[in-house]
Amino acid sequence: MKLFELGTLTGRGQALGAVANHALAAHAQCLRDIRKSGAYKELGLTWAEFCEQHVRLSRQSVDALIQRLDEFGETYFRLSEIIQISPETYRGLAPKIQDGHIESEGERIEISPANSARVRKAVRDLNANRKGKAFSDPVLRQYAVIQDAVATLARIAQDIPDPALLNRVADVVHSSIRRLEQLQERLRNRPAA
Repeated sequence: MKLFELGTLTGRGQALGAVANHALAAHAQCLRDIRKSGAYKELGLTWAEFCEQHVRLSRQSVDALIQRLDEFGETYFRLSEIIQISPETYRGLAPKIQDGHIESEGERIEISPANSARVRKAVRDLNANRKGKAFSDPVLRQYAVIQDAVATLARIAQDIPDPALLNRVADVVHSSIRRLEQLQERLRNRPAA
C-alpha cells in the first residue's frame, strides 16, 4: 500500500511540476508585456516595487525569468518541465536544440512530456560530452563567449529607459550581426585545408 501511495504522490508532483513550468513561460510573457508597456507605472510604482508587491518576487528574479524567455524562448521552459536545467547548461546545449527538438546521437527527439525519459537521457549524454570537450574544443569555447555576449546585451538593453541610448545599442547589435554574417560567409567560402 505504501508503494502505491508513493507512486501516486510522485505522479501528482510530476504533473504539478509540468503545469507550473508551462505556466511559468506564460507568466514570463505576461510580465515581459507589462514591463515593455510600462503599465505598472499607472499604479504609481517603479518596476522593482511592482515586482515586489504584485508578483511577490524581486525585480532581479523577474528580470531573469524574462531574460530566459527572451534568450531561449519557450523551449527552455518546456525542457525545464522534463529536467532541471540551468541557463548555463542550456546555452551549452543550444546548438543541439532546434524547433522544439533536441538532437542526440543523430536522432531528433521532440521535447515533450511523452518523450521525457529519452529527453533526460539526451540532456545527460550531451552535457557529459560537452563538459568533456568544453576545454579542448576552441569552437565550443567561442560559442560560449558569443552566447554570454548576447545574454549581456539583452540584460543591458532591458534596463535602458532612454530611447536614444536604446537606438545606439540597437545599432551596435545590428552592426555586430552584419559582421558575424560576413564572418560566416568567409568561413563557408574558405577552401578546405
